Amino acid sequence: MACHLFDIDNVVIVHHTDCGGTHFTPEGIIDSFREEFGQDIAGLYEPDDICHQSFALSLHRDIRAVRYSPGTPRHLSIYGYVYEWDIGKLHLVEESPGDPTAPRGPAWR
Repeated sequence: MACHLFDIDNVVIVHHTDCGGTHFTPEGIIDSFREEFGQDIAGLYEPDDICHQSFALSLHRDIRAVRYSPGTPRHLSIYGYVYEWDIGKLHLVEESPGDPTAPRGPAWR
């Protein structure tokens, strides 16, 4: 919504090293959920969507989800970065350039 209202041109998705989601396995999360809540969530998600096994793959999925969302303006460029806590650096992993010829509505001001 903000992209339409404020004529935003770029969105940045940032993952970070030492993320809690990288310390678990999909099986461990599913088993813990079953034990704690008595519910089986195994069929609700793809295993790779439960925990981050790869920053590049996770960023690719996130960028794709934003890019193909019906609410995402086609002119929007989307960037995926990983921030390395240990050294304080931001690394570009993937970019999805927007279509500069896509129609744009007037920004709300």
